[in-house]
Amino acid sequence: MGGTELPDADLSGADLRGADLNGAAVTVEQIVSAVIDSSTRLPANLSDDPAVRARITEVEAE
Repeated sequence: MGGTELPDADLSGADLRGADLNGAAVTVEQIVSAVIDSSTRLPANLSDDPAVRARITEVEAE
């Protein structure tokens, strides 16, 4: 999804496990509303965000 801009996309509940979002224009809010795990490749600006890391931990604990 590199270079993809998703400013208004509703990602709530979207299963993005294993997805390559590297380079995608997405927000923290969009990412934490989706289903992501450690195999989801995130944009560099989001990969270390505390809310994103917490969401990954939450999903992987389910």
